[in-house]
Amino acid sequence: MFGDFNGWLLAVILIALVWIYLLIRKGPVAALGAAMVLSFAFPVWIKVNPFGIPITVQTTTACLVMLGYVCHRDGRIRLPLTLLDFSIAMMWICHVTSDSFVTGLTPVLPARAYGEWALPYIAGRYAIRDRNDLNRIAPWVVGVIVFLGLMACFESLTQVNPFEFVFGDRPTELSRRNTARLGLKRAFGPTTHAIFFGMMIGVLMPWLVCLWQSFGSRTIRGLTAFAGLMAFAGAVFTVSRTPVISILMAAALTLALGFKVLRWPLGLSMALAIGVFVAFRTKSQIRSVAGPEAGISRSWLRLMERLLSLPVAELACMSLGSIRMR
Repeated sequence: MFGDFNGWLLAVILIALVWIYLLIRKGPVAALGAAMVLSFAFPVWIKVNPFGIPITVQTTTACLVMLGYVCHRDGRIRLPLTLLDFSIAMMWICHVTSDSFVTGLTPVLPARAYGEWALPYIAGRYAIRDRNDLNRIAPWVVGVIVFLGLMACFESLTQVNPFEFVFGDRPTELSRRNTARLGLKRAFGPTTHAIFFGMMIGVLMPWLVCLWQSFGSRTIRGLTAFAGLMAFAGAVFTVSRTPVISILMAAALTLALGFKVLRWPLGLSMALAIGVFVAFRTKSQIRSVAGPEAGISRSWLRLMERLLSLPVAELACMSLGSIRMR
């Protein structure tokens, strides 16, 4: 078992070796994208704290690969500004402003907020500049998805988190250790909460579509389908509703957009799901799990109560009507 510093150093060295190899063989863009993706496979709780700034493996990787990118002769620095760039800038400003009101403005705070929000985004921005970059990175992302899915299944079934076994115990501020639901241990993987782990798998799954479209061979598509099943199994073994529902809804929307024949069956299934929610979720239950003590305002409570009072048929029409929109 490695401590925080030793684990952080080991992870950085492993990623750096892959990054250097790809930098020499494939160029700065391919190396940048692959290294950032590989950093997702290491725990978020291993870090160093120089000058009071927590620097995780992901932040270190972003610094390393961006330095290599700007110093490489093929690194293209200038890119057109987009709305997402301004959105990240606003998130950085909000972070600095809110923390300044709570803890006071310090020289460390802007740098910390930059490392948490802007730096990973900038690395991704330069790693994906066109469609060809997507095709180069997709196999790496899918490989990480399969790895995370396998680790989730292993953790839930054996009640041993491989990441904690190698890199030390995760912090328990957000969730106590060895939590279970439905008789299964919830998989936390390299994150500090099961929901975070499931959502990380979920947001990486659209890369499966990219890999499927990029390679027409049956072998690659078969492996992609297997990767999708492993990723979904990993999300299921977090025993968290939000990631599973999000993945199913995203998959249903993707199928509805791609195949017109599936739109009505998917719409009816969605209407049925809403009907089950209306039939078995009462107003008192909504208040008990989403009351003022949970930080939800009265206006939101009234909105949820309004949804519960709608007839099932009306909700079904709302769902089916959305499918007919172009």
